[in-house]
Amino acid sequence: MPGQPPNGKWPQSAKKYALWLGIVLIVVAISWAIWRFSLSRIEPNAGQTAAALLALAPTERDWTRGPTEAHVTVVEYSDFQCPACRNFWQATNQLEKDFGGRFRFIYRHFPLDRIHPNARSAAVAAEAAGQQERFWDYYQILYERQSDWKSATRVEVQFERYARELGLDIQRFRKDFNDPSVRKKIMDDLRSGRKSGVESVPAFFVNGRRIDLPKTYADLKRLVGPESK
Repeated sequence: MPGQPPNGKWPQSAKKYALWLGIVLIVVAISWAIWRFSLSRIEPNAGQTAAALLALAPTERDWTRGPTEAHVTVVEYSDFQCPACRNFWQATNQLEKDFGGRFRFIYRHFPLDRIHPNARSAAVAAEAAGQQERFWDYYQILYERQSDWKSATRVEVQFERYARELGLDIQRFRKDFNDPSVRKKIMDDLRSGRKSGVESVPAFFVNGRRIDLPKTYADLKRLVGPESK
């Protein structure tokens, strides 16, 4: 019969060749399947154009400093327990001085619970202070004294101490600290950050567009805008 060897048996070398060919084809098929699976995981975010833009525009619920008509609006997603965020806290304070009335700053919560166990409680405490119109004062204290509370086991006691220093109504502070609507505000910030492609903090959006974290204050100032005092 055509295709059959004269004695009806294939040489041993031909059998080995067929075996190796089969193995190669299997490996190629598996590799192709893995490659296609990888593409299916990557393609929805291809180019990351959407992730580079702020998903939620500033609203009246945001904590804001600076005029609405400012030339530059910076939205920061941040974590009160994050050391890098503390460094940029000092930088954003300086930006306000350098840009004056042309600068608007918006702070949004993005606590990284897995690595910063006290970050969410800090965000809740700041929101509770905000219910008494003292969010920004509490914001300053949290960053200034980050090393004092970041590893505290009874961190709520520390946070109440800061509230007393600011002259807040402690009973109201406690009530707001446990208010589900206050905690929901933090979850809303987290969701808007994730929709904007935020995975780590600090994350900055200048006039709605994500910027890469700069290495120096001069670089940050240049990214925010060329105009300053």
